[in-house]
Amino acid sequence: MRVLLACALLAAPAIAQERQEGYYYPPVTSTESFTRTIRPAQATREERIAMAATLTAAEDNRDGAPRFVAFTKGAAAEKLILVALEDDVFRTLFRARAVLAELTGRVREAPFFQSAGLAFDITFLDLIKTLNFESLVVSDGATWAHRIEFAQ
Repeated sequence: MRVLLACALLAAPAIAQERQEGYYYPPVTSTESFTRTIRPAQATREERIAMAATLTAAEDNRDGAPRFVAFTKGAAAEKLILVALEDDVFRTLFRARAVLAELTGRVREAPFFQSAGLAFDITFLDLIKTLNFESLVVSDGATWAHRIEFAQ
């Protein structure tokens, strides 16, 4: 009985982590850790949600159809998810990384970063970590998903 209970307790975080897999995006096919710290993380749940909304609004305001959607999940909105809406936008992880690099400029317009006075030489991943996100999943929405874990 103790062994079954221990197994169940150990499996619970994995089940919670994978709840979005198979629903919002395919199973995660690769992972990485982002450990660099530019400044202490201090953002709130509301600021994380606002940042995802800023990304989606920027996509909606582009000429043509949005390429991807950004949204948060988790009780504290601690998971950021980017899913392609077009077949070619995140066709490969390399293309996804290029889009992440492009997003750095867009996110700098978000109120949190404007008020925080963050330097303009940080990356999108630095910005995400500063917002206290635990993870970022990028997916083509069809065949692969890549998870970036942020060490706090």
